[in-house]
Amino acid sequence: MNLTRKEFCRLGGAFALAGLGRESLATSAPVARQPLLPDYWCTWGMQNAFPTAEKRRKAPAFAGDQGAFHARDNLNERTLFGAQGWALEMCADIRQNLFLVLDDGWDVPYGSHPVQDIDRFGFLEPWPERFASCGETARARLTTINARLRDAGWQGAGLWIAAQRQGDRRDSLASDVRDFYRRKLELSAAAGIRYWKVDWGLRAQSNEFRRMVSELAREICPDLTVEHCPFAMDVFNAQRPNPPKENGFVGSGRCEASPDDAALVERLRFSDVIRTYDVLGRFAS
Repeated sequence: MNLTRKEFCRLGGAFALAGLGRESLATSAPVARQPLLPDYWCTWGMQNAFPTAEKRRKAPAFAGDQGAFHARDNLNERTLFGAQGWALEMCADIRQNLFLVLDDGWDVPYGSHPVQDIDRFGFLEPWPERFASCGETARARLTTINARLRDAGWQGAGLWIAAQRQGDRRDSLASDVRDFYRRKLELSAAAGIRYWKVDWGLRAQSNEFRRMVSELAREICPDLTVEHCPFAMDVFNAQRPNPPKENGFVGSGRCEASPDDAALVERLRFSDVIRTYDVLGRFAS
């Protein structure tokens, strides 16, 4: 596939702010829809910011992305809707233009580890223990969460999606993933969910999987915006941390996406939003 830089930039579209310290790229390819206000605040930063006293003694476990094992335990109805809950306190002046994305942890049991318990991820329903007062069924829980966020002034709930299905393992991927995602999209449609953030997972590198999710969403849940991320996650930022036990970063920090990267261009074509993946984290204090 041959594209000029101008054509590649036109395909990429405009950058859209997506959450605290996170950015997204809204595509303008003919097959992708232009999402309405695809901006959000997500819970991940706050999940990491408020460990319990016991977990504070294990502070290194909060570093990074998949290494932040304990942060997942900090997402539930109390932290969202309780006294000084994030849904009630954050982004008061602009939340009418934002989704609130329930990030990594909303749909798995407490104590879930992304390596040891990888088959737990991708449930795509509010975990009952975390949202016990929100209803007896998955539809009731998700509908209640979305309604409470809208009542608090947000555009509604967005959902973090593991790029896999519950039951997937490194040595064995489930064969019924299409039917599984059809059911979960029907659930999101019934609950009025309008944003999915498809992130890491055992199928994260597969354009076939991600395209399937986007195509099913357009069929089943046409109001849903589906966000994807690039293969290498930091593909839009050439700066990388030094090897372990070394300080600082290496690389220019400039965009390294190439118009000759056919797989990335394909992903840009079918994605509603492309997330540039935590590029602003480099500036965190």
